[in-house]
Amino acid sequence: MRPDIGDLLTGVRKTLAEVVFPTLTDPFALEQSTLILLALDHAAVRWDKAFQFCRDENTALRRVLREGAGLLKNEATAALDAVSLITRIEDRLRVEGTEDGADRSYTSLRDGNARLRELFVELLGARDMPTVQRSARAFMKRQLERDRDWVRIGELLW
Repeated sequence: MRPDIGDLLTGVRKTLAEVVFPTLTDPFALEQSTLILLALDHAAVRWDKAFQFCRDENTALRRVLREGAGLLKNEATAALDAVSLITRIEDRLRVEGTEDGADRSYTSLRDGNARLRELFVELLGARDMPTVQRSARAFMKRQLERDRDWVRIGELLW
């Protein structure tokens, strides 16, 4: 498909940098235009990686939630709130499994991740379970690394 998203972003950036930017005299407008150029650079380099980035997060969230729900189930005295959380996690994992496929849209994946993160936060607050805490910390550490990679542009970090 031509032009693709990268071509479109590059074209917009070129017009802004070569036509609009040189005519600006207001310091605030220059500053804002510079930030817009940086954002366009970032988007042009990353647009085709967004789906895989979300897919990796989705896979990691599903794994930690599946593990956490399993550990909660194994507690001999699972309280009613834990049973409710386990049910909601299992229901969401089922939905994710159903929606997963080659034709899943980026928006569906992104929205699914938001719901999974909400359950992840609930899981962390559900019980003082060292195994869940270790798994959660490992997930958060890896996610932070992914987030840093995502926002890195050369040596510049947002």
